[in-house]
Amino acid sequence: MKLIGEYGQPTYQKIFISLDAEKPVIPDADTKISMAGDTATLMPDPSLDIKMYGMHQFKMKKGRLRIKLGVFSPEAAPSEMVLGHHEHLAVEFFNSLAIAYQNKTFRGKLLNTLLKFKKFK
Repeated sequence: MKLIGEYGQPTYQKIFISLDAEKPVIPDADTKISMAGDTATLMPDPSLDIKMYGMHQFKMKKGRLRIKLGVFSPEAAPSEMVLGHHEHLAVEFFNSLAIAYQNKTFRGKLLNTLLKFKKFK
C-alpha cells in the first residue's frame, strides 16, 4: 500500500522484487548489489501491470554504503505522481536506515533481506 502523489488515498499495489529481476538499465560498474521490482500490479486488478519499475543499487565506498534509488514510471504518468513517489521513496529508505542504525545492526527489513541473499565482496 502506498500513498502516491497528492491523491490522498492509498494505492494498493503488489510489487515483485528480486535480485534476479530484469533490470530496466545496466547497473553502474561500482554497484555491488542491485535489486529490481520488475512487475507491479494493482491489488483490485492483478492482471493490470502498471508499468512502474524500481531498481536500487548498493555500493560500498571506503567503509560506507551508498545507495542509488531508481524508479521508472510510464511516460504518461502525471508529474505529481512521479514527484510523490520520489518523496515517498526517500522517506521510506531514510526510515529503514534510521531503524537499522538505532538497532546498531543491519537487521533493518530491507538490508537484512539484501544481505541474506548476497554478501558484499
